[in-house]
Amino acid sequence: MNFFKDVFLSLLCLLGSNALPYDNEYGPDYGNEWIMFIDDKGMNHTMDFSTLPTDDRGIMFGDAYFYLYTRQNNESEILNIPDDDSPIISKNFNSSNELKVIAHGWYSGSNAEWVQNFKDIILRTEDANVIIVDWSELADNPIYPWSACSTRYVGKRTAKLLDKFSQANQLNYVHLIGHSLGAHVMGYTGMFTNVTVDRITGLDPARPLFEIPRIGPNFRLDKSDAKFVDIIHTCGGIYGYKRSHGHADFYPNDGKPKQPGCEGVQQVIALYNYRSLQSRQINKILCRINKFQSIIYCISM
Repeated sequence: MNFFKDVFLSLLCLLGSNALPYDNEYGPDYGNEWIMFIDDKGMNHTMDFSTLPTDDRGIMFGDAYFYLYTRQNNESEILNIPDDDSPIISKNFNSSNELKVIAHGWYSGSNAEWVQNFKDIILRTEDANVIIVDWSELADNPIYPWSACSTRYVGKRTAKLLDKFSQANQLNYVHLIGHSLGAHVMGYTGMFTNVTVDRITGLDPARPLFEIPRIGPNFRLDKSDAKFVDIIHTCGGIYGYKRSHGHADFYPNDGKPKQPGCEGVQQVIALYNYRSLQSRQINKILCRINKFQSIIYCISM
């Protein structure tokens, strides 16, 4: 790892802009069986939690796609998973560098502003291999349980990608990063892959359907999925995990929405720390609010 480049990043979690708070007029099931929210495009949705994500049955009408970026080639290289036993051969992957894998959440995609900004900041900060998992065909679905169930399938596909990739490339250090439902994609990836996953960072892992008594750790991101799992909670109890499920769990401002500085869109901030678990000095903060678009905070030593 490039320890001379200690840079802390905080990243806006984009599950939408605002979950409507509990109100008796919505009935006793509000917040438990269903919830209303506004997505990052400003559209209103009703989220139904009545289906459990216990398997990947019925997955169709879409797939997951994988795009590799490096400093030397910031134009994406499409990584295709072979159907046979052959490995994945990449002309741009550098086996001496770390591998970062980013997975977006519900109603998002690989071209989401925060995903592209995050990728660019990683490559400016260190010479790494960055793979973006695009499962937008399955995530961009108004039926939340469908997308929630799809995380298991996408996690298996991503795990197969890592297994195939490792046949031809020595994987130096593997760090999986996922937001919302994408955090569970990364959890499934860590569970199913034969590759050693050094770290998983969960940015507000989705709570609906995942943090309920009937769902065990094999069906959500938890600390068994990697050597080290850190989770940032900034919408705890609504969209994101409320309880601790990682080796290290962080609760900025008690882990609740609204987060200071972004009340205008009532979006959620998740801190992402590349090198350390403690920040010593905040030198620069960038907060750009553009109607439900991503906000990136750059925090450096």
